[in-house]
Amino acid sequence: MQPILENAGFKVTAKETAADTLDWLAEGSIPAAILLDLDVPHIQHDQFITACRDITRCEGLPVIALAGEASPK
Repeated sequence: MQPILENAGFKVTAKETAADTLDWLAEGSIPAAILLDLDVPHIQHDQFITACRDITRCEGLPVIALAGEASPK
């Protein structure tokens, strides 16, 4: 997804884990939106969204949840 968005002209910041993302947000970064993998490890997606919303600056931040599997072809 990152290369597609970057090729379309978007600035993308990718984080390895939900914890990394929450730390990045808590440090003051405010993206235009978050693309969230529903299969994010170590945290349920609803827990991530709640934690994100607990960061005052992120209350209205759009979170777009995506799910997908690669199929062998």
